[in-house]
Amino acid sequence: MQSRFRQLHKRGVEPPQGTASAASIVLITAILIVVYILLIPPEEREKLLGDNATTENGNNNNVEVESVLLDETPGTIYKSERDEFEHRMDPVKLFTTTEDSIIKDVSSAYVSRSFSEDKTRDIIFVINDPQNTENALLSFNVEKHRGRLIITLNDNEIFNQEAKEGSAKPIRMDSLGRENIIRFKASNPGIIFWSSSFYQLSDIKVTASISDLKNQRAKTLFIMDENELDNMESGYLNFLVDCKRADKMLYVYLNREEVYSGLPECGRLTKIKLDSWGIVPGKNELVFESEGRYNIEQISVKSELKAPLWPIYYFYVDSDLYKDIKEDVKDATLYMKFAATDDKVADISINNRLIYLDTDKTEYSKVIDSYIVEGNNYIQLVPRSKTLPVVQLKVTVK
Repeated sequence: MQSRFRQLHKRGVEPPQGTASAASIVLITAILIVVYILLIPPEEREKLLGDNATTENGNNNNVEVESVLLDETPGTIYKSERDEFEHRMDPVKLFTTTEDSIIKDVSSAYVSRSFSEDKTRDIIFVINDPQNTENALLSFNVEKHRGRLIITLNDNEIFNQEAKEGSAKPIRMDSLGRENIIRFKASNPGIIFWSSSFYQLSDIKVTASISDLKNQRAKTLFIMDENELDNMESGYLNFLVDCKRADKMLYVYLNREEVYSGLPECGRLTKIKLDSWGIVPGKNELVFESEGRYNIEQISVKSELKAPLWPIYYFYVDSDLYKDIKEDVKDATLYMKFAATDDKVADISINNRLIYLDTDKTEYSKVIDSYIVEGNNYIQLVPRSKTLPVVQLKVTVK
């Protein structure tokens, strides 16, 4: 190659000058194009480069996100008018349990008294619920003794006599408090001052019957939506009391207000009329209370309506989204999916404006921009065919 170049040079042949000039023009043009692209506004630059720029992983930066305002599964809705609702609740049991318990257990104690010494023994015990503690007894065994045994409970004397060897007769204790003190002491030996009185005791126990009242009260809940409550003409509470003997009063409270009190009739259904003001939208609390032993069954609250109701579904549109819909920036779309291909006829009420549905397809969609209002929106489905099997009811904005 070098020899060839030398040969050409020697012969006076010069490299062509046109090639270098063309390369310079291409370079300068490329630089001008890059500078132009950098200087023009971003919007124009995007149009020039194309709208479908993607990220390294291939995702589109301008993908529109769909907002879901409502997504429900109504199930099968029947044409027949519903003029009442019944809210059933699980049974409850009311009862009191009483258990004999050992409250205090002391293995041994020794007390004595002489002319020069008085040795006593205190036993402290606690009762958590004095009002529901009955038949409190003090029991002990006498191993050895001389003289009389004196016992006080909370500074009140409850025993003062000789207790012979063996198991002493249990001593009843009344007027117990939460914290109690039993004091054992021997009697004064009297004129026999050189002698002493004493008692050697064992197996000292405090026992009592303790009642557990937590099951005298039972709570259950039912839920009533606002639409049902507003349309309720009358309401009833029903329950049946299963019992052997109705010897204790039964009290029933609805949201802390008493709606029933009396001796129930065993095995018979009780029906109580309820005032609508006593019921609130959402959760309602029923409480049954009694000192008796009652099984409360078939508990239900039934509402009778002024007019028939079909299911209503609610969704919310905030001010920004409402503005986008009204300015045609976004569209609100109603989508329904059905379980069957039979003819489906229904009125779809959106904020009290009707859409007539008549289709044998399994899917239905409609842009509902003009039906949307700012704030709370609702959709009610009213079947005109025998059934309306709705698998999905959805409202989206995109």
